This record gives sequence, structure tokens and C-alpha cells, in this order.
Amino acid sequence: MSGVPRRTPVASSRHPAASGIRLLWPDGQSERAVLLPIGKSGGAGEVFAIEDRPGLVAKIYHDATRPEQLLHYARKTGWMIRNHPDLPPIPPEYRSVVQLAWPVAQVMRGSAFAGFVMEKIDFARTLEMDFLLSHRQAAGEGFEVDFGKLVTVCYNLATLIECLHGKRIAVVDLKPINLKVYKSELYVSILDCDGFHIYADTFVSRAPQVTPEYLAPEYHDRPVTRPEAQDGFALATIIFRLLNYGIHPFAGIPTGGQPYPIPCGICLTVRSPPCPPPAPVHANGWPRWASMPAAAPATWRSALTATCISWVNPAPPAGARASFAATWSGKSALSRSCAPRRRVPRPT
Repeated sequence: MSGVPRRTPVASSRHPAASGIRLLWPDGQSERAVLLPIGKSGGAGEVFAIEDRPGLVAKIYHDATRPEQLLHYARKTGWMIRNHPDLPPIPPEYRSVVQLAWPVAQVMRGSAFAGFVMEKIDFARTLEMDFLLSHRQAAGEGFEVDFGKLVTVCYNLATLIECLHGKRIAVVDLKPINLKVYKSELYVSILDCDGFHIYADTFVSRAPQVTPEYLAPEYHDRPVTRPEAQDGFALATIIFRLLNYGIHPFAGIPTGGQPYPIPCGICLTVRSPPCPPPAPVHANGWPRWASMPAAAPATWRSALTATCISWVNPAPPAGARASFAATWSGKSALSRSCAPRRRVPRPT
């Protein structure tokens, strides 16, 4: 576009030289690419725009990444590119919504693997789910919270997690800071997909990264061995917080005088006897329980009040989720069951 200054391509010792970068597509074809820094960096790598590819971005792993870890990333992203999960179908008017920052191609520096390409999530149209835990913060981000919107967001997130599990993929480190919500459409996007737990017949990759606040108690001193159950616990915790003004289900003031562990980490490290069930909390909005569908409290209890050793049916059934959402939401953006994914065409 004339009159618009071009950004400087990557060309320092810290980043791959722009002239050496190629995109390797699933069909084996490759093309040269110029990466443009956008100031987005995380623990594993840095995200770059791709010149002349406005709908895509590239994640380049840090130079300090160990060779064996980089080899694992190469194998993992290669498997992910070939095995995209079927996602909830998107109505035609919402086709620009990206539900997963999923690898669609690999980035090569010369002949060596350096990172991967993924669809771009429009941050101008989204906000971190963390902001929805506070109505004031959400309003500051241009999102006016109401209960129907929150239930719709919960439903769409639960449906997305269910689709991942159908491909034998689990998030494990599921938490609001890694989730983006489209402000108008109410769909959810999940970031950091290269950190997911994969336990397919042909490939296994564990997810060691966890966050105590959303980690089931039996995994606080050992690796996660039931990734789907862990996702169920984290999902129930997130939904509970979204619908109860940010209150964590394992923190509050008990009504019966029984000692209640605060912060939640105290409860989540208890081994015997089992963790106490979350007690009713004196807080604004708690009366919502009385106005919700009758199955809602039982669904949370099944996810959050089993023993610390075994979690029972942590994810709400699809029928229950649909019932909750239909009761409360006036939006038409509700995700349906998983459908074959929309393929990302290789740019010509």
C-alpha cells in the first residue's frame, strides 16, 4: 500500500535472517518469506508477522532452545499440521474467527526447523478471558458483560475442548490468560497450541507446563496422567469463576463455620482426607444458583467435589451445556458439535 512505511524485517543475530527463511507447507511445497517483528514474545519463542500474509503469523523458537527440544517441536508441529482437530462449525458471517492458534506450516531457517506458521488471531477484536472475571476490567476493554454473554462464552469454550478431546488432544495448562474471547461473536480462541498434550496412537507429547490455580489437586506433586480429566477440572473452575464474579470455587467464606482453605493452593495440596467441597459463599451474585437450571449445581459438584484421587465426569455433557446456553443466551454465536475443519489454503 503506497504511503505506508514498510516495517524492518528480521535481520539480527538474535533472530533468523530474513533471507534464509522459508515456509514449508503440508504438501511439501516451500516458499521464501520475510518476517516482521511485532514485539510479541513468550517463554518458548517470539511471534512475527509475515510480509504479504496478513492472515498468518510465525512463531520462531528462541535461539537458546536445546537441540533435542527443538527436534521435539519439529516432530510435534509436524504431527499437528497433519492432524488438525475438527472444530465447532462457524456460521458464514463469522468465518474470520480463529478458534485455535494451530500450526499450518513449518518455518525453516535454511534446512533447519525454526518454528511454525499459524492463523492470526485478531487481538483488536478479542480480549483476554481474564478480563471477564471483572466486569469493570471487561468494560475497560470495550466489553459490556451480561450473564447471557458469559454463558455463551462458557458453552463455546466447553465445546471447543470437547472437539480437542475427540482427537486425543488435551490442553492441560488451561487458564484464562491463554484464552481470547471475540467481543462481538463470543467465540473463544486458544493460544499456545504447541504446548498441548497429545496422546494419539501414532504420536505422544506430554504437556509439563501447569498453573496451580487451575490444576487438579492430585497433580500438584506429580505429572498429569489423565489429561482429559485435568482439562475438565480447569474448565469447571474457569466456568465457575466466569459465572460468579471471578470467585474461585476453592476460596470464600463458608456459611457453616467449617474451616475453609484459603488460598486455593492450600486445599489443592491436601491428600487425606479428600479436599472439602466448595461451600456456599457470601458474595454478590451467588443467588444466581437459584435461578440457574437445576442440573447446573450438580454438574459443578461432579467436577469439583470428588476426592483428590479420582475426578468423576468432570465435563458437563453436551446436552446439559446446550440447555444452559439456550436458557440464558440471546446470541446466535453458539458453537455446535465438531465438524470437519476449514482448511487453510497455501497462499499462491
